[in-house]
Amino acid sequence: STVAATDYYIYVDGKGAAQGQAEVSLSCVACVTPTVDSESLSGETVCQGGSPSALSITASGTNISYQWYSNTSASTGGASTVGTDSPTYTPSAASSGTLYYYCVVTGDCGSAQSSYSGAIVVETAPTAPTSITGTTTICENTTTTLTAAGGTEGDGATYEWGTGAVVGTNTIGGATLSSYTTASLSTNTTYWVRRVGSSSCSNTTGGVTQLVTVEAAPTAPTSITGTTTICENTTTTLTAAGGTEGDGATYEWGTGAVAGTNTIGGATSSSYTTASLSANTTYWVRRVGSTSCSNTTG
Repeated sequence: STVAATDYYIYVDGKGAAQGQAEVSLSCVACVTPTVDSESLSGETVCQGGSPSALSITASGTNISYQWYSNTSASTGGASTVGTDSPTYTPSAASSGTLYYYCVVTGDCGSAQSSYSGAIVVETAPTAPTSITGTTTICENTTTTLTAAGGTEGDGATYEWGTGAVVGTNTIGGATLSSYTTASLSTNTTYWVRRVGSSSCSNTTGGVTQLVTVEAAPTAPTSITGTTTICENTTTTLTAAGGTEGDGATYEWGTGAVAGTNTIGGATSSSYTTASLSANTTYWVRRVGSTSCSNTTG
């Protein structure tokens, strides 16, 4: 409210003394209660270390000053003082998180508070992954799931996956998660992964690569070679022939007409020397895949 300036006079009536009029001027200076006239308090999302837009108000009143506050919610409870005596304040983006701001205008005739700002969100940028985990030696014509590990995702980051030794080449469309399941592979393939920041943190990190080794599964031998007619009480050496060993396969040998029965312990090579024989004996052989190709052939 406004009080108009007015002059006042005092008349002195002295009994038994001189009478007269003394003029004293008492001025009531007009005092204007503070009001917030306009505001620019829009919220925004920025990357940590970035530059948020300034918040500002215009205010009127007698002998006014300004104090800005920040809070984790749009309320006054638990608010912290920030800024200086200015109608403008630029939020800090040094730390990640979400804050709301408001200003209190104080003058000789009271105070007024601005509205709360929109949310000022400070997001963290991602850092590069340091490794790719998962099964990296697999059997041919199978898949594996790879996962980006190490570094930090930041806020809202997505991923890019691709193939080849050079990060950023041969990007795999739609592969935007921290894990990726490969197609069925028949040859060794190198994969890479990197992180891509959100809209506020638009950085794309460096990446890391990982070779997926594809091993061939064995196929069944097609024959057994060697001397198959011998004199009694002598031995012979038999050798598995035909088919393919694949990568790292071993062998099983046994006796009898049914493969898989009467296995001979320790006979894991492609050739086997029999014991001294005194009767006709049938032998069988098959291949056993490595750790990645765990198939056992016919």
